[in-house]
Amino acid sequence: MNNSFDLRTEEIRKKYHPEKVQVLFIGESPPASGKFFYKGDSGLAQFTEQAFSNAYKITFSPNLIFLDCFKKAGCYLDDLCLYPINRINDDCREIERIKGIKDLSNRIGSEKPKAIITVINNIMNHVNEAIRLAKMDKIKPIHLPFPCRQNKERYVSGLTGEICKLVDAGILPKKLQ
Repeated sequence: MNNSFDLRTEEIRKKYHPEKVQVLFIGESPPASGKFFYKGDSGLAQFTEQAFSNAYKITFSPNLIFLDCFKKAGCYLDDLCLYPINRINDDCREIERIKGIKDLSNRIGSEKPKAIITVINNIMNHVNEAIRLAKMDKIKPIHLPFPCRQNKERYVSGLTGEICKLVDAGILPKKLQ
């Protein structure tokens, strides 16, 4: 397994890093397909945008670009592994997930988000361990299914509800700019 990450992917991701991360979204890894949340061309980007649109009752358009609003709200998507692992066999994939825990815990510890949302259930134990290692145990992560096939509606409705709760808690802003 080549565990070096794609510098272009990380450069794109860094352009959307907010000054202060309020809500840290965590995925498994950038997809091997080359599509990427921060390129706006992935299903995850599409369905996350839909949930924000539902929660804030706005439509994103060229005048109101979702990824910029996501950043301004203090939201950031990180990954357990910074290199694609979605096309490797399950045993190797689990090994790579375990290897990613320590680095993720370091990033969580330096970000100190107020909330964490995993966007794929298969990594919840890995994320829980990274949170524990980062000594951020007060954060109880929100675990959502990855928005593919039968889980699209569950993801969008679950995330919409969580966004509303985070707005009510003062973690996310009342309005997006």
